[in-house]
Amino acid sequence: AASPDAASLLAFKSACAGAGRGTATAALDSWTESIEPCSGEWRGVTCQRSSSSSATSRVRRVVLEGVGLAGDAGAIAALADVPSLSFLSLKNNTFTGSLRDVDFSPLAPHLKLLYLSGNGFSGRFPESILRLRHLRRLDLSGNRLAGTIPPEIGHRLRALVTLHLARNSFVGSVPSSLESMPKLAEFNVSGNKLSGKIPNHLAAAFPASSFLGNPELCGAPLRRRCDGQRQRAHTDADGETPHGQGRRSSHDRWMVVMIMAAVGAAVATLIAAALCAVLCLKNKKSTRPRANSRTSSMSTSREETVRFDGCCEEFDVRALMMGAAEMLGKGAAATTYRVVMGGQHDVGDAGAEETKGDEVVVKRLRRREGATREDEGGRRELAREMGSWRHANIVDLRAFYASEEELLLVFDYIPNGSLHSLLHGKQPHQPTL
Repeated sequence: AASPDAASLLAFKSACAGAGRGTATAALDSWTESIEPCSGEWRGVTCQRSSSSSATSRVRRVVLEGVGLAGDAGAIAALADVPSLSFLSLKNNTFTGSLRDVDFSPLAPHLKLLYLSGNGFSGRFPESILRLRHLRRLDLSGNRLAGTIPPEIGHRLRALVTLHLARNSFVGSVPSSLESMPKLAEFNVSGNKLSGKIPNHLAAAFPASSFLGNPELCGAPLRRRCDGQRQRAHTDADGETPHGQGRRSSHDRWMVVMIMAAVGAAVATLIAAALCAVLCLKNKKSTRPRANSRTSSMSTSREETVRFDGCCEEFDVRALMMGAAEMLGKGAAATTYRVVMGGQHDVGDAGAEETKGDEVVVKRLRRREGATREDEGGRRELAREMGSWRHANIVDLRAFYASEEELLLVFDYIPNGSLHSLLHGKQPHQPTL
């Protein structure tokens, strides 16, 4: 049977300004009326049967990234008539015009991934995108969008894991409603014209790089005060932290110990396991394994990556940052992520998003306000010591990355597990406490 989506796809091809010449010809040359879209021969098109009992396949993915397509934003309106679409990516082409001319509403039942970055789209944030209630990843970065970020975005797109709006011309404040996105793990609004104080929950969850390039934004994690007073420098010309509040942060040290004990579990059990590990360490200092470390700058007081025995040799912070991430939990002192290094986002046969790669758990601890250089050095030394701890009921620390702003602790990922199952499970190789 003829695909019901063919007409919409061919309308998109016709609307692309360069579809009949140059690189666009090569990109869409396989899109012809004589060949079915679901034959497997249409470039960038992936299909799936609408149901197990149906003989009709529907288009689920259209991925045409960096292939030289051009045209007005209205061309995308034709793709909005493909109702089963779950993954649409047109990033790094040369589309222009206002996205508010496109009604994305027909895609609301299925669309999960929308990548339109690296084009020339202009105008205000498209209202119809807020109706995509199942959307998990939205990337509109690198365009010419202006106006304010919709204040209700956090209440309307609660399923979002990724929100990238960097390198546009958005103005106004960062919406406080973003705290209503419980799964948000990747967020970037750098390179805009935003102003005002960064909401506290976002300041605690994301690094300064997510907010840079907005001259009127203030507050943590940026080093720009919000009270109008002259900013007191956090570091002198040599990168040294000023004196004052020089007490050692014992709270940070014990927080790291508790985090190492296990990922997301009862506090009392974590403390007990950590104390057990300390006793084992004192009895076996002579057999302590040494960490292999490499420093990414001339001074260990700036950036440092340390791998412990058993960690992959190719691990580095760049691979960690480029990995697909999912936030597992967030607290006052740290945020926990599951990271798939080298992973690629995809949509499986059932329409669910899938990621493949090496899985780890990352605990991110931010630098505490008022912490001295001595405090940060002590925290790094404790992380090195933790890397030598080995106990059957404690997840091993595989590596850590430290900078002036944050400390990342990298653990093995235990799928479908909890602390209770680790401590009291029925598996023969896991002794109980």
